[in-house]
Amino acid sequence: DTQIDIEWVKLELGSKATQFVPRPYGEELALCKRYYEPLLHYKTFGVAITDPTDGTILSCSLEYSPKRITPSITFGAQDAFGIPVSSGAIASKSIAVLESNIDRAQLQVRLNGSTTPGQAFLLQRNDSSNDSSVYVDAEIY
Repeated sequence: DTQIDIEWVKLELGSKATQFVPRPYGEELALCKRYYEPLLHYKTFGVAITDPTDGTILSCSLEYSPKRITPSITFGAQDAFGIPVSSGAIASKSIAVLESNIDRAQLQVRLNGSTTPGQAFLLQRNDSSNDSSVYVDAEIY
């Protein structure tokens, strides 16, 4: 009538057992970020250009921790680039991922409002709410 709680199990081939040593937290976090990373805080710069068919476009890049493969990038319920700091009241209409690789993505943001071609923008997010995050996903499905 004895109850035991098993904390961990390690299975090995052979007749000799080695001691279980868990990875340090930082190492485990770095390995996890190779597969998935929510970006709650970021800052990026871009330059406005005028496209005859699409209006004002902001081209910028988004950097993240290196992934194991080229990730997919999804945006939360709110536009991730809803806070163009240096542009006043301009809000983004839509965001397109033009290309991505293991450590950065090139984005195109279509803007509402009037801007001057060549105008520089600083876009940043310092928000802890998950609905405004960018999700970088290189999971195995």
